[in-house]
Amino acid sequence: MDINKQIIDQRVRGMVQNHPEWFEATHLNNEQRKIAYAFLLLSTATLLDLDLSEAVAHLTDGPNDQGIDALYIQQVEDATFTVVLVQAKYHFNLEKAHTFPDNEVRKLVQTVQTLFDPAHSLSYHEKLEEKVNEIRALIMDGLIPKVYCVLTNNDNTWQRTGQEYIDLAAFPKEQVSFQHFNHQAIVQQQQTAQAVHDTIPMSGKAIVEDFNYKRVIVGKVSIKVLSDLLHRHGDVLLERNIRKYLGTGENRVNQSIKMK
Repeated sequence: MDINKQIIDQRVRGMVQNHPEWFEATHLNNEQRKIAYAFLLLSTATLLDLDLSEAVAHLTDGPNDQGIDALYIQQVEDATFTVVLVQAKYHFNLEKAHTFPDNEVRKLVQTVQTLFDPAHSLSYHEKLEEKVNEIRALIMDGLIPKVYCVLTNNDNTWQRTGQEYIDLAAFPKEQVSFQHFNHQAIVQQQQTAQAVHDTIPMSGKAIVEDFNYKRVIVGKVSIKVLSDLLHRHGDVLLERNIRKYLGTGENRVNQSIKMK
């Protein structure tokens, strides 16, 4: 028995019991659908380093979701922007080995092929259509998307046929990537999310403001202070960052962080 499967199973079942307000959508009309939705929520929150209550806003699972169970658009950086598409499958038989369904890989590949082309029209539900229109508006403004397609389940990755669907699509590697995220990765990422307690001395005057329910401090900090901070704590400072799991890709900012 895979103990991490059991851990995740208990976690998602607890989410359904403790937060019924997250599972009121009409398509979540039985216990299994609610549990599968809870796994999607947990995967998305862990992947994007969001609180569960925050991650709910990025879920797009439902009728006419075209294989996109969650969609996250990251802020623009250097004329590029990041799009994370999540498709989730939950396997209820924890004793049996499963792989991510190849036909679901094909479905997401087909969606990606049309998602960024305004000339192609797909039927989306209202919430998803708003996000798709936001993506297309950014592209029409001349911005280049970097797309991470994350397929998550509580078992193994897709097989050869699924990989062939991805390869035949011939997406530019610097723009579109497919990655597997499962129960093991969820547990590992949560275990490594260590708290960092340290002090950053600032020089001169600082401005303290409240922004998006968070306290923001703007001021001057010596580069040496930041360098010493990284030397003391290393990658733990970057653990809670979408770039940590999804990789550096071809984005100049991401590569710069990796080199430093």
